[in-house]
Amino acid sequence: MASSANLEIGNILYERAAYAQSLIEYQELTRRVSSPTAVAAAFNSGLAYRKLSRIDEARNSFYRVVDGSPENHLASVAAYLIGRMLL
Repeated sequence: MASSANLEIGNILYERAAYAQSLIEYQELTRRVSSPTAVAAAFNSGLAYRKLSRIDEARNSFYRVVDGSPENHLASVAAYLIGRMLL
């Protein structure tokens, strides 16, 4: 339950354009848990890094989703975003 709450806090911060603060919540989740919540946190980290123009870190976050959980529905979106960033 706490993991979902942390993810939601990160999402709220992201929606408020507090990208750096949202990364703190997302990174904590990716270190603590290995679950669909952690995959969502890694994906959302990639989005936040993109907003902060930290492209290499964004790409690494998306790679974590693709490599760590290829069956997750976010993996295909992450792969697409990686391709877009490489163009």
